[in-house]
Amino acid sequence: MNRREFLMASMGATIASTMKLDGQTNAVSSVVTGTREMLDPQGLISVKPHAQLISETEMGLVWMTSEEAEGWVEWSQDGGTSWQRAWNERDGLLVDACDRIHKIIVSGYSPAKPFRYRIHSRAFKSFGPYRVDRADQESICEGEINAVLPADGTISFAMFNDVHNNLDVYPTLCKHIDGALSFTVFNGDIMNHIDDEPGLCKCLLAPLAYVTKKTHAPMWYLRGNHETRGKFARHLRDYVALQNGRYYGAVTLGNARFVFVDTGEDKTDDHKEYSGLVDFEHYVAYQTQWLTEEVSSPAWKDAKFRVVFMHIPPDGVCASGRVWTQRLSRLRKLHAVLEKAGVTLLLGAHLHNRACDEARPERPYPMVVGGGPKLNDKHEWARPTLTLCTIQGDHLTVKQLSSEGKVLAEKDVAAG
Repeated sequence: MNRREFLMASMGATIASTMKLDGQTNAVSSVVTGTREMLDPQGLISVKPHAQLISETEMGLVWMTSEEAEGWVEWSQDGGTSWQRAWNERDGLLVDACDRIHKIIVSGYSPAKPFRYRIHSRAFKSFGPYRVDRADQESICEGEINAVLPADGTISFAMFNDVHNNLDVYPTLCKHIDGALSFTVFNGDIMNHIDDEPGLCKCLLAPLAYVTKKTHAPMWYLRGNHETRGKFARHLRDYVALQNGRYYGAVTLGNARFVFVDTGEDKTDDHKEYSGLVDFEHYVAYQTQWLTEEVSSPAWKDAKFRVVFMHIPPDGVCASGRVWTQRLSRLRKLHAVLEKAGVTLLLGAHLHNRACDEARPERPYPMVVGGGPKLNDKHEWARPTLTLCTIQGDHLTVKQLSSEGKVLAEKDVAAG
């Protein structure tokens, strides 16, 4: 069995195990078709590209090849009349000259214009120190990204969370996205744990590629606590493009500042599950200092809307009555920074119960939590939700949609 056959067979087994075939033949067919579309190779390209939002003027494009190859990107913002070429250089060497994982950061694009791209990969017949013989043909995959910041200033985004390897969630929720998005956010626990590369390709990279293609929008990937688990979790950063090489960061789009906080694990470092192999106390302490500096910055203070994403919410109680009892001191320290920072809205996950809460004295900002992870959960509030937000002028509107497209919650959030 070759690499392609292994990935496809493994993918099919996962889909079958995550769906009940009680009259859902069409849904299963849609999922299988959609997921095959993600992973089925296009020549040398074994995992199709996803686009990651790196900064206001930087876009990361990530894909994989079935063997070591060179990779580069062509991009255009004038409808394809002219194209620029992008590649990664480090210490004078082109980083993507001979690898299977390709991450190209495109710098200097305008977020006000649509972004077209063509990724290129070419394998080698031989790669010697003084002579390189390339394969006769290269593989190309094309795509287009919406204007991240359109002319009317409207910013819209969608949040996915707590999918936990249930691949049927993506085609089910994506069909309810109506209109152009500026970006999407994967707010953690997209996987159960990370054991190896095939699992990472199937349950994370393929969905990122699928959603990029369906929405024509770049995404921000934020780790959940489950994606810190498994021996291969140490290699996750090799497969995603990160702002400043970190899982957390911030970006300004129009009159909004978006901050992404990596909350790490949900138990203390000495818990037996971690076998003495984690140090989230130090990691989150460093990040708390970064967050303190962020909320003191002009970029934060000058923004009309200040939106924060965290996988584990800083407040453990949501509207459904679900209480998250593991109130870690490191999360309370993050909350202490945010409660005085004038947060407009916090979007969380982790609880598997959707919530759309107003601000209250102990948490002086509204909080929306996405539901999940199983479409067939008997409790409506515990099923996956699509969280959609739109910022237009002085208004921020939040909607939570069910897998059937029903509006479960809707609210307007005041600026400031």
